[in-house]
Amino acid sequence: MLAKRTRITKNARREMILAAAYQLAETKGYKDFSCLEVCARVGCTHTLVFHHFQSMEGLQKAVMLLAIRLSNAAIVLQGLVSRDPFALCAPEELRDEAKAILNLEG
Repeated sequence: MLAKRTRITKNARREMILAAAYQLAETKGYKDFSCLEVCARVGCTHTLVFHHFQSMEGLQKAVMLLAIRLSNAAIVLQGLVSRDPFALCAPEELRDEAKAILNLEG
């Protein structure tokens, strides 16, 4: 007897894609991961990624917003350096924490 397959909801698939992109941003950099890498981690096509996020820029925007929500100063710092509008509008405490990373590394 074949096992019944359950379909993943649209929201669950979107969250899987975003989680994979976020993990790649943490390890490779906010602007340094590719759609193909996300697809390989999730097991989907680039068409599905673009269905949910419209473009690579849309996916990067979602990653930045998640980084802000999770207070990930390292990703926010990358956004500040690249003049990302969402990073520039992050809470002041988080922006200060991100800038402090530069002082520690410098």
